[in-house]
Amino acid sequence: MLAPVLAEISAERPELKVIKVDAGTNYEVASNFNISSVPTMILFRDGQPIGQLSGARSKKDLLAWIETTR
Repeated sequence: MLAPVLAEISAERPELKVIKVDAGTNYEVASNFNISSVPTMILFRDGQPIGQLSGARSKKDLLAWIETTR
């Protein structure tokens, strides 16, 4: 459900890198970032997390979150 939205954002905003990690098989990643629900999006700047959002969201909501978090 969220994958097509993230693909659109990635295509429209080449300065953003969208990476998908399966938290079900990458327990260490999920633990390191305190991921307790899926989907969870984490926004990074210079390799450091600067924002985290859980739950499916609309493209408009995700873009607004990215802009206010950056």
